[in-house]
Amino acid sequence: MTLYLLQHADAFSSEQYKDRPLTEQGYLQAMKITDHIRPLSLSIDLIWHSGKTRAFQTAKIIRAAAKNDVSLETQPGLS
Repeated sequence: MTLYLLQHADAFSSEQYKDRPLTEQGYLQAMKITDHIRPLSLSIDLIWHSGKTRAFQTAKIIRAAAKNDVSLETQPGLS
């Protein structure tokens, strides 16, 4: 098994939005990661995320770069 770790992309501050979604720059950062992942043709079985909005949004963007259908799961303890 291979494990890849990455942190969520740039998010708004909690003063701006309580749930801290990704900023426009955060979306661009996550898309840039997919630009590096796509050519590798990785077969990703599962993406765990903390359940926080910013982590879930990042996970969905990363999932789009996988060559197969990938499940997203909230994993307790990642927050």
